[in-house]
Amino acid sequence: MVSLTPEIGGDKSKHLIGLAIGILAFPVLTAISLEFNRRGLNKYYYPLTAIVLAAVTYISARLFIPELYSLIGEIGTYFLREAGGLTIAEASPLLIRGGEFTLAPLWYTFGAGAIISFLVLAYLLFIAVTQKNTQEKTFLIVWSVIIIWAMLQQNRFTYYYAVNVAILCSFAGIMVLDKAGWPQLINSLKNKLSNNDTESTEPKKKKKKSKSKNISENQKLTIWHIASVLIIVLVLVYPAASLSVEQASRDIGGLNGPWIDSMHWLKYNTPDNGVDYLEIYEPRPEDADYYPYPEEAYGVMSWWDYGHWITAIGERIPHANPFQRG
Repeated sequence: MVSLTPEIGGDKSKHLIGLAIGILAFPVLTAISLEFNRRGLNKYYYPLTAIVLAAVTYISARLFIPELYSLIGEIGTYFLREAGGLTIAEASPLLIRGGEFTLAPLWYTFGAGAIISFLVLAYLLFIAVTQKNTQEKTFLIVWSVIIIWAMLQQNRFTYYYAVNVAILCSFAGIMVLDKAGWPQLINSLKNKLSNNDTESTEPKKKKKKSKSKNISENQKLTIWHIASVLIIVLVLVYPAASLSVEQASRDIGGLNGPWIDSMHWLKYNTPDNGVDYLEIYEPRPEDADYYPYPEEAYGVMSWWDYGHWITAIGERIPHANPFQRG
């Protein structure tokens, strides 16, 4: 579906380059993996080879393909923030508030799910290293680690880690239910229902009872079954639900009164900039270094977050907006 996204120009089309690289990298890495398996090489050689290939690609791009090197550098900014980027609220580090380190954002965002997801991830990593690993575990571990790192660098990536929290917490819930004996209880109920159906359809064959009863048929609801459900509700469901209700009851953000008054003043008390607010203008010509603004045009100094307000309400041209354009 991503490959069907139309060409819209500028930075908004760079995902197509990343998509092409991913499409090409997949068969290459798959072929390397298959060859390593055929030769019976140590499994740790594969990630080392992938790291070496990535390093060679990075160095080659820096030396011979500046455009690709620039793209790699821009991708890196999603995982490492510095300078002006740190002043953007949603792009600031998750665990830094007011210049101080704090774990509070993890709790306010995920509740107990944050701690549980980290514990389950550590458990899966331990199982993958010390016991038999599977492709599913590898995928979940790598995916989660990448999203955690991105989330710690920019708090807006908590949206993406929410999916991982749901999966990892579900894994924890399943383990609790399994330890409490829920699979055996469910199998027992299934067997009883199956036997009842058989007896109702073949009443004449009900004379002899099997001497070897299935053990699962003797399973009954115990205190452990009830306790496991209560644990899941109290640990996984209730904290997240209460936090969601609390967050939903808060007022939403947005433009406040003083800002609206300031934008109205800007609109009616500053010189006309020679640009029709409702006109549709063509993009900058490819052979031009600058956009051909009218002579009386001017820009309003602003920080990114306020650029759209200046445009939409003040009807003036800002020097910067959330699109990093002005």
